[in-house]
Amino acid sequence: MIEIRKVEDPAIAKKICATHGIDYQENHRVIATLEGENILHSAVFSYKNSEGNIYGIDGFEGDILLLDGLCRAILNIMDIQGVKVVYLPLKYKKLASYVGFSKDDDHYKLNLEGFFSCSCSSKKGRDDQ
Repeated sequence: MIEIRKVEDPAIAKKICATHGIDYQENHRVIATLEGENILHSAVFSYKNSEGNIYGIDGFEGDILLLDGLCRAILNIMDIQGVKVVYLPLKYKKLASYVGFSKDDDHYKLNLEGFFSCSCSSKKGRDDQ
């Protein structure tokens, strides 16, 4: 079983942010699977009030099904916290399409309201995002 946990060590969190090309900030939530010093899977995200951002997400050797699962876990955390809209950088086109994000100017956008109670899986794999 793959276990991805919250990164508590600020030095490791900063290292993960750097691998994603992100400047570490106190409000970032960093999760990862670590094997010694190696970062196997990771994600950096934040949320405040009704907006959330996934800044970086990778691992699983690019396996879209596993990345989809990690992304949905993050979306679930945000949904529970009352987030209504989530943004994802344009470099994650394949993941955005698979999960159901829509292209919106300089990022992808997902309306979380009702996302987990609808048949959101019908959007999976669409390339028209």
